[in-house]
Amino acid sequence: MRVRFSLKAPWTKKSSDSNSNSNVGSSINVNDRNERGYGLGSRLYSSPERFRNESGYLDRVPEDDALNSEQELGEIEDEDGDEDEEEELEAQLAAEGLYRGSFRRLLALYTFVPLSFLVAFIFLAFLPTWIYSLPKNQPEISSVLPFPLPELAVSAGLWSLSYLLHTFIYSFSVFLSATICGLSHYSFSTILSTILQVFLCLVLRLVSLPILLIPHHLLVIHTPTWADPDFRRVWWIALGWAAAEAAVAIKQGYQNVALYRDVLVEEKDEEQFFGLGLDGATSLGRIYGVTTHAATRSSRDESLSPAIDPRPGPESAANNAPPAPPPLSLPLPFPVESNERMPLLHRNSENTSNISINEDIEASLELRVDEDLEQLMAVRARDELEKYYGVSFIQIPVFVSCLQRANDLLFSLGITLTLAFAYVQLTAGASTTTSPLSFSGWSNSHTLPWSTTATGESTGTISISILTLRLSGPRTAKIVLPLVFFIQLIMSLLHSRLVLPKAGVHTVVYIGTLISLGLFFAGLSVWGALS
Repeated sequence: MRVRFSLKAPWTKKSSDSNSNSNVGSSINVNDRNERGYGLGSRLYSSPERFRNESGYLDRVPEDDALNSEQELGEIEDEDGDEDEEEELEAQLAAEGLYRGSFRRLLALYTFVPLSFLVAFIFLAFLPTWIYSLPKNQPEISSVLPFPLPELAVSAGLWSLSYLLHTFIYSFSVFLSATICGLSHYSFSTILSTILQVFLCLVLRLVSLPILLIPHHLLVIHTPTWADPDFRRVWWIALGWAAAEAAVAIKQGYQNVALYRDVLVEEKDEEQFFGLGLDGATSLGRIYGVTTHAATRSSRDESLSPAIDPRPGPESAANNAPPAPPPLSLPLPFPVESNERMPLLHRNSENTSNISINEDIEASLELRVDEDLEQLMAVRARDELEKYYGVSFIQIPVFVSCLQRANDLLFSLGITLTLAFAYVQLTAGASTTTSPLSFSGWSNSHTLPWSTTATGESTGTISISILTLRLSGPRTAKIVLPLVFFIQLIMSLLHSRLVLPKAGVHTVVYIGTLISLGLFFAGLSVWGALS
């Protein structure tokens, strides 16, 4: 038994409905066609591909996906090809001792180093004034020069002394390690010179404190705090030390950039440079950018030498004889037929002109030799820099150099504040006697009011011995001084040629940032500036 079902299409309507709504349907169809992209205006602004892509009713065919993937792969291959070409070009330039870049651009970028240091210096100089307000009725420090010029001058002068003794210390370390210890490797002399240099720097930092009479201006004998006027003086001593170091480092940085002036190839000159060709160029000429073409030289030699017959025989043997020397380009100052090697008197008026020509030639040769020597010295200096840093100096990012200058400021502040804290406590404990200390009670302020009587007796007061303060000073110094010496020794070894080229400039600078920040906050904490 079969059952048939007849379904009427949903789009079929009665004839009456179609006849009654014929006009409305035609207008709807036209508008619908215009909206879907079949109108006249839509043909001007759309295409079948665009309509198919934007329509939600039509699915994408596999051919479109394959085409788009091929286009994306082509773009990626083009980018990879450009990167490969850039790397190949840099490798070719590096093989010739050259670098890509503009000298003016390098100078402009390196200018951020002194500018960033100046901004950081000004910010740290005004930081105590903004944050730490001095209490009233502070005694004025008598000085010939206004504050802070004495602190800056003394600290900068002491750093200059340590810088001048650096070469002597290294030479002495080499002599000591080679002759007395019998250690000829450069690592032993480097470590020994670093230890001696660190010890000298710490001693000079401590010497600046008694020169400026830092402990003698304390109001009372107590633990140093930020409320003391000496806190700001120690602060400016640290800034002066860091400023002197930064000035020399920035000057050396500009000199190091200037060493690469003759080996920089700009982008606009790359095609012209490689178009000349480097075949037949000497190693010195490659470094200097001066090339000699082997083809031109060989063609010139062939034009000067006589033709040689390749066929054997008596005639070719005569032709194969060595050629006669070419005639001199300059006339001799005396006749050839004369028996005198050097005539006593000039025989013609051409002698003076010949002598002047010879002098010009000698002057030009001397100038050429001087230029070659300068270029060789520049090559040697660049090679030493690359051995010290591990990379070319111009390849070090400017941000790293700016960060290094900021590290010097923070490190100098931290180490100077810590040393001054230990020194003030040490001198305070050593300068006092065992006379009783009288005060009316413990105070919450930063200073301890005290008064000493002739007999050591006072009614209503508590008498204690100064022995505790005397012991606290040496104990603090025994802890702080070796710790500071060890920290600065680590920093100096990180910046030596033993570690810097192997670890990398970036790694050393980032480690120095962490150490400098930690030491800076430690120096503030011992003076009570973080509470």
